[in-house]
Amino acid sequence: GTLRSLRRALGPGDRRVGVLLYRLAAVHRDRGEYRIAEQMYREALALLRPVDGAAATPHYGAVLNHLGALLCEMGQPTAAQEVSQEARLVFAACGRASSWHYGVAVHNMAVAALQVGRFVQAESLCSSFQ
Repeated sequence: GTLRSLRRALGPGDRRVGVLLYRLAAVHRDRGEYRIAEQMYREALALLRPVDGAAATPHYGAVLNHLGALLCEMGQPTAAQEVSQEARLVFAACGRASSWHYGVAVHNMAVAALQVGRFVQAESLCSSFQ
């Protein structure tokens, strides 16, 4: 379909394909198709990952945020916390430590902490962003 055509036209490693995959993954997540969404988020991350010392972009952080939330929904709190911590670091490095996206990363980390019974950590995370 369209994704296949876009990959052919732009090349399989084009970052715009990564952005499209990120958006399509959200559709699959909304449909409850979590495995497909996870695969698309991970593929988008591979395409958007910074290379050769380049700084991570907010797009990369946003995909990490969405993947972190999905992993929480899938009952994978440890993986969710790792991905969400990376998102938080990306937004801090981009100078967006007070942004909504940074807050989402912290929220995802708190949800993951709750899922594994780390209540003090979850509370600490929540109070750190007030």
